[in-house]
Amino acid sequence: MFGCARLLKKCGVFLPLVFVIFCLRGQTPAYLHYDVSDGLPGNIVYCAAQDERGFMWFGTDKGLACFDGTRFRVFGMKDGLPDPEVLNLKLDSKGRMWIFCFKQKPCYRYRGRIFTEKEDNMLNSADFNFGAYQFSEQNSDSLWFFGGNRKAFLLKGESFTAFTIQESAFSIMKIKGATYALSKSFFYILDSTGSFQKIAHIGFNDAEATISGVIQKGNNVLVSIGNGLYEYEVIGKRVTKVREKKHLSGTLFIDHLSRYWVCSTKYGAICFDNDKGNLSHPITFLKGKKVTCMFEDTHRTLWFCTAGEGVFSLPQSASQIYTDSDGLFSNNITAVGARESGRVIAGDDQGIIYEVGGKVSEIMNLGNGYLNRSRQLFSDSSGNIYAVTDFGVSVMKGKRIQKILDSRSAKCLLITNEGLLIGTSTQLELIEKPFLNKKTLFSRRTTTLLRDSEGFIWLGGIDGIYCSSDSFKKNFADEFSLLKSRIIALEKGGQNGFWAATPQYGVLSIKSTLGKIISVEKINDVLDKPVDNIQSLYYANDGKLWLGTNSGIYGIENNHSIIHFDRYNGLPDNDVNSIFIQSDTIWAGTVSGLSKIILNRVSKNDQFRTIITSLRYKTGNENHLMHLSDSFSVVHVCSLRSDASLIELDLAALDFSYRHNVRYVCIIKKSLPALHVVTLNNILTWLKSGFGVDFDTTQISGSTFNFGVYLAPGRYTIEIRAINPNSVASAIPEELIINKLPEWYQTIWFYLLMWLFLIGILWRVQRTVLDNRKLQTAISELRLQAIQLQINPHFIGNSINAIQQFFFPPDPFRASEYIAIFTRLLRTTMDFSEKPFVPLKDELAYNEDYLRMIHLRFGNRFHYFIDIGEGVGMEMPFPTMLLQPILENATIHGLSPFGTSILEIEMSKRTDGLLICTVTDNGLGVHHSEHMKKQKASTHQSKGLLLLEKKIKTLNELYKLGCTLVVNDLSDKDPKQHGTQVILSFFSVRV
Repeated sequence: MFGCARLLKKCGVFLPLVFVIFCLRGQTPAYLHYDVSDGLPGNIVYCAAQDERGFMWFGTDKGLACFDGTRFRVFGMKDGLPDPEVLNLKLDSKGRMWIFCFKQKPCYRYRGRIFTEKEDNMLNSADFNFGAYQFSEQNSDSLWFFGGNRKAFLLKGESFTAFTIQESAFSIMKIKGATYALSKSFFYILDSTGSFQKIAHIGFNDAEATISGVIQKGNNVLVSIGNGLYEYEVIGKRVTKVREKKHLSGTLFIDHLSRYWVCSTKYGAICFDNDKGNLSHPITFLKGKKVTCMFEDTHRTLWFCTAGEGVFSLPQSASQIYTDSDGLFSNNITAVGARESGRVIAGDDQGIIYEVGGKVSEIMNLGNGYLNRSRQLFSDSSGNIYAVTDFGVSVMKGKRIQKILDSRSAKCLLITNEGLLIGTSTQLELIEKPFLNKKTLFSRRTTTLLRDSEGFIWLGGIDGIYCSSDSFKKNFADEFSLLKSRIIALEKGGQNGFWAATPQYGVLSIKSTLGKIISVEKINDVLDKPVDNIQSLYYANDGKLWLGTNSGIYGIENNHSIIHFDRYNGLPDNDVNSIFIQSDTIWAGTVSGLSKIILNRVSKNDQFRTIITSLRYKTGNENHLMHLSDSFSVVHVCSLRSDASLIELDLAALDFSYRHNVRYVCIIKKSLPALHVVTLNNILTWLKSGFGVDFDTTQISGSTFNFGVYLAPGRYTIEIRAINPNSVASAIPEELIINKLPEWYQTIWFYLLMWLFLIGILWRVQRTVLDNRKLQTAISELRLQAIQLQINPHFIGNSINAIQQFFFPPDPFRASEYIAIFTRLLRTTMDFSEKPFVPLKDELAYNEDYLRMIHLRFGNRFHYFIDIGEGVGMEMPFPTMLLQPILENATIHGLSPFGTSILEIEMSKRTDGLLICTVTDNGLGVHHSEHMKKQKASTHQSKGLLLLEKKIKTLNELYKLGCTLVVNDLSDKDPKQHGTQVILSFFSVRV
């Protein structure tokens, strides 16, 4: 051991911990084991190799297996192998994995495909009559194939050259620029003529003996032949035997420390662990296993292939296990602690206490052949060791052991300034120094004790938690229901807090101050996966809380992420009784032994890759599988049909230090897909993300990532990074792009076409409605013109009747003026007949001409007044000839028979835009006129107002004027008055 360390110190390199451990006696490394139950095609494994990406390959009697750290993928004849029995595997410098099957020509796997003589003319051209089982590469352009017969084949470029050797060669090697071949009897050298010539007899003439292994190290060649090992030094044509070792043989291997290994189907794997690189200081691994060969990967993990038991691997940072074969009396370790010096101490279920270092040493035997479980171990500042067992509390001072009286059935112990606090199955008692007087402090079962950062002592019982602040009187479970349970363990938790383990709620985070509990939180509520059945707690200096459970060890980090170790990661058993953290090491007492797990070992060899090995999905009832590991693209791109569902990714981390408990961080980026397959949902997501990429991060505890039953169409960039149980993240994440195609009706183009179609339909409907409106408007306008044409002749007839009065008796002057005004009115009437609206000033001028005509006709017996209120604009649109029929009716029927007739016209405008026109006369009134008409039995019916009402109705239909006409008899308000009032109102309109 020390010689090996001296050699590495001289070379200036760090000695890996695993090999220091291997040199120590009294402990067993924790192997990882794989067999057919894990996916290997067969338990007889002949060979192992690692490809350029880091995958492990194993040749078995039933097929070829690729291992990604999580799953085995099996290749057989249906995948292109010429035979399922794979005897040897070798990787060349060009990335080709050469496969040597039973009695078949060599084949190779390259870029995800297996090439045999059927697919490769180069292989077909070689005359491998009986197969070739060995391979060596002297440089990137010189590959030797041999072992099937007395021929050896050199592959240069794309062509083979055959060489004849007198005996079948077992090895071809290059030493100091010369090419040598080794058979069972002779060393050969390749001379300048291209022939292998004998140069030395190796001195072994047993005809039954065979060579089982050859390995080269510099000028030295180690040969395993018959039942012995023989090392030769080769210099030019001189071959000298330098050492030998009898009664040991097998396949040979050299590790990165230049140590010889022998893989024996009788003894296991033997490592000659020394700093001289010779055949001394043998250490046996997998003793009694039938080891066929071994391999060391790029992470310094050792792989041992066996005949019948599959594969064993030994990681560089492998845990160490102590059992009865290493010096324990019982494998059920129930308590772990440490001495003041730092040496680890452990106790079993028989009351035997051990000190653990390079070996296991018994230091205290507190048993008497019966079950006596060790419950707690620690030491004080004086180096005294305190052990709590079922039989009581014992103290070891130096080599003298003293038992504390009356401490039987002890459960826990705490050292105070006053003495020892001992919790038992019935009470909490204080044993005062010098451990003679006893005082009872709590008269109930005590399960665990803790002193917090403020110096208060907390007691866990079967029904809650108590504190020394009130002499253990108050049960805080009365205030916090989560504490109303058996308290299995209490552990410090930093300032102002501690942890409690319960069988019902798991771990509880408790905040306290001045001996009072402030809050209690159930940690399982914030963990991705709850942790139950906790047996022990340990709070490390880095802030991690470690839990010993019946399913392994869990570490809870500050961000509530979980680290997990179980029997696949260094524990002899998942049932953990006690844990103790010492620097970067976990010591775990289990029912099957004591385990030592190294934490936080980060080196250049930890730069492992994350791999998405395969993608699975369904379309209808058909299952699909895509082996992404066969692709050598930097970024995998997969396009999935629109009906693809149940999409799953198989994940792996090429870190072979752990079998399970690797977790993954998955970042999903949603971005816009190609324009021709973009969907409305893609657009909305893009807009929501601020015209960028939408991120979603999730943690995966298993090795499969499931997208659920349905994945929406779009472009997904998935980046996955593995984190091993030691919290080391993969330096090389994996990236995959999934283009999930939409259905044709999900694309944005379908929506656009649908909208265009709907818009077209709406446009067509709107056009039809507008056309109908135009038609109705035209009809209404024609109707309005017809009404106006009806009004005009009525007005003309009345005017002509008035003109006749100027001739009887004759009044030429007034007749001439009347006719002039009448002529002007006719021209204006003709002009207005085609206009629905005219400015108010024009309408007033028209009506004032009419009133002048009436004044000419009646003289001083008729007067009129026009009052235009403020706010009434003279340019505002006024319905053409709407006022004239009212004035005409007033001048015909509203003249006063008693004297002067007066006609008043008032116009005003409200704030809401309503124009009110009031026409008032002092005639007989509506009621009296109707009465006289009845007395005369007149059948004449005035059409003026009827036409006016039709015109108002038509204007309302066309222009929404809200026009109204109201006729009032003034006598209705005041019997003393007589006359008629007509109120015309409408809302102004823009034309």
